[in-house]
This record gives sequence, C-alpha cells and structure tokens, in this order.
Amino acid sequence: MPVDSGDSSRWDALPGGDVAAPLTTRGAIGSLSARGEGGDTSAAGAAPSSLLRVSCDGASLTVTLEGGRLAALTIAHDPAAGLAHRVWPSSLALAERALEEKGVSPQLFCCELGCGPGLAGVFWAAAGARVVLTDLDPCLPLAERSVQLSGLSDRATVTRLAWGEPGGPGVAGAAAAAAGWGDLAARAAPDLLLAADVVYDPALFAPLLATLAEFGRAGTPRVLLAHVRRWKTDRRFWAAARREWAVVDVTPGDHTARASSSHERGAQKVFELKWKGR
Repeated sequence: MPVDSGDSSRWDALPGGDVAAPLTTRGAIGSLSARGEGGDTSAAGAAPSSLLRVSCDGASLTVTLEGGRLAALTIAHDPAAGLAHRVWPSSLALAERALEEKGVSPQLFCCELGCGPGLAGVFWAAAGARVVLTDLDPCLPLAERSVQLSGLSDRATVTRLAWGEPGGPGVAGAAAAAAGWGDLAARAAPDLLLAADVVYDPALFAPLLATLAEFGRAGTPRVLLAHVRRWKTDRRFWAAARREWAVVDVTPGDHTARASSSHERGAQKVFELKWKGR
C-alpha cells in the first residue's frame, strides 16, 4: 500500500515537537550549525567554516555558505501548511554533507526521498550533482518552486514517489529522462539516495525500508540519511535497516567515521547506509 506521508495534519499531532524545531522565524536567523543539538540553531561552539547562513521572509528561506563558496539558494516553504511544508535542520545537515563529499559532479545521479520544500536536494544540485526530488503531490509545488527560485532547473527535477509503492528506481529514471538527462536515465538506479528527517513515525518505517531496499536491489549502493533522534521507537528503524545496510556515522565536521556512535535525543546526525548486496 502506498503511504500518504503528506498527511501533515497527522504529523502535527505527533509528540516531541520541542526537539529540533523547524526554521520558521522571520527575519535574519543568522548562522546555523547543521550539527546543533536539541534544536539549538545558534552558532555557539561551531566552526565558522561549517556554517550555513539562513534568513527568512516568511515565504522563502535564503541559504548561503559562510565564505561565499556557494551562491545563495532560495527555498520556498509554507509553515502554515504543516510539517511536510517546512524546512527542518536535518536538511541543512544533509546540505553541509555535500561540501565534504568527493565526486559531486553532473555524473552523480541523486534521488531525494521525502524532499518537502527541497532544501537538501537543491543544495546537492547546486554543488554539482543532478537530483530527482521526490515526495507526495501536496509537497511537489514547493519543491518545484525551490528549484526554480534557485535557478537549478537544469540540474534538479521533481516527481511523485510514495514510500512503499513499488517502482521507485523506475520513477527516478523516468524523471531523469523527462529532464533530458539521457545518460543518467539509462542507469538502472541512482548513485545515491538522500533523505532528511524521514525517520519520525513508526507507521512509516516499513514502507520507507521497503523503498530503500528496492533501490538497493536495483543498484543504488548508498544512502545519506540525516536524522534527529526524538523517540525510543527510532531504534526499531535502525535495527531493521542494519539487516540490509551497513550504517556509518558521517556527521559533517566529524572526520572519523564510526560504525556506531552515541546518538542522544535531539542530536543531529548524518548516517551513510551502504547496501550489503543481498
């Protein structure tokens, strides 16, 4: 059964909203560390080289990298429409990871799952990759607007994909073909999956894992998943994921990858999942 992960009214009813609050403040938010814990988006204690600067006018976010190494990106968002339409700190963490990734080029074919407003996928496209951003129909207009506002229509495209619905790799390939990326569309599956803050509801663990596994079986070798731990039930997702994927903590700024690490409630992490080839 396809999962309607766009049911934002149900998301808003979930507990634990005090952890890693969404970025909805008007005006200059200032420097945000993608590694902030407990929802703290201040620059205190963070290395300046790893900060993204974010400002918000209520209808869009402008994201720039400290030092001017990347042109400003404009991300559309609509906080009043529900959680699926808001930008969350995990997407900043996944964006920051692109700065440390080797081989980000137009030959890197990425697919983002549950993109929401699309900050992470748009950032990876700006870094050089070609990216298919996916979510359910209610979220797609915002993601499309973010692509347009950031001037990245040649490297990012948007399409529908529901977790648990079969055919995910084919959906990504068809979107690449429609975008004119024939060299990428010919591949069996994307090179990399991106996902930010997708582990939040136990009801969605099974369909999300099914989609991840389908991509893995089709040939996608790895996933970068940014995650803020909120509840003890999160452990169930990671325990199931490790049956098919090798999981390593690759949180930006921590240059020593760890097979396992402390992940306290509210801690922002980025994990790399490598397909075991089953």
